[in-house]
Amino acid sequence: MTKIWQWLRLCLTAACVALLLAGCAKKTTDDDEDLDTPQTKKKAAGGVALSATKTPVEAPSFGPLRGTVTFDGDRSAFPMPANLVSQMDAQADKKICCMGDTANYSWKIGEKGGLANVVVWLRPPDGKFFPKPPDDRKTWSDELRLDQPYCTFEPHVSVAYPSHFDPESKKQVSNNQKFLVLNSAPVLHNTRYQGNPLKYSGDSKNLPAKQGDLVSTIEIPLKPDDSYPITLNCDVHKWMKAYVWAFDHPYAAVTKQDGTFEIPNAPLDTDLNIVAWHESAGFINGPKGTPVKLKEGQPQNFTVKAK
Repeated sequence: MTKIWQWLRLCLTAACVALLLAGCAKKTTDDDEDLDTPQTKKKAAGGVALSATKTPVEAPSFGPLRGTVTFDGDRSAFPMPANLVSQMDAQADKKICCMGDTANYSWKIGEKGGLANVVVWLRPPDGKFFPKPPDDRKTWSDELRLDQPYCTFEPHVSVAYPSHFDPESKKQVSNNQKFLVLNSAPVLHNTRYQGNPLKYSGDSKNLPAKQGDLVSTIEIPLKPDDSYPITLNCDVHKWMKAYVWAFDHPYAAVTKQDGTFEIPNAPLDTDLNIVAWHESAGFINGPKGTPVKLKEGQPQNFTVKAK
């Protein structure tokens, strides 16, 4: 009986070893297949093949991209911005609050239907990236400021260029652009910010009232994300809200009061995508945008409907 048990143990051990060797061989084969793939492609969680390398967008020329975003409909169909006076009157510092803009920023529509605070930007095709422009084509500031002179954030919508993609390290490299939030009002403000929860933990900080020439200031770190804006709120004045879109390229702009925008030194005559977003309407032409090959002097216009 003892010999039989010893024989069975030997058989079981041999079978386990065979299974382990087979598994290792299969893993090695799978890994080799990934490494031998010409573009080194691996499957993402959603089953989409992602390339390990990106190639730069190459444009034969650069020039200004202009356009206009208008509300689709006559003036009788314009969404009326809510008046904030009733909410401001409930505050102890209502006198200061009512000195600023008392209209909701969600729909800022000009006399000719132009829509303000729309973000328009360019997206490279899949597998490509925008190289950082040389110094002679620099269009971005080294410091982006968001102030609270009364009880609104000014500007209401901003675009930032905090970093660019470096093809050698395959990482984002800082452009040393600072994003500062100020409180130049004689009342307490609070700034609570949150972006894509996968990239930002968010935070909330008080900004004491301005004392003489001393203005409370905080710096908020930004990471590029062309699918999700940074939203800022004030917990003291609940109606206050602002948005910041951060990109890894400078080809973005916010429409003015008349709905016009301009992106200077945009890449021309090359395949790109153009995207437009409004806080109430969302992505006007979808999160991936519309394919476009920009031509100098050819405007890119959008129309928006209220939801």
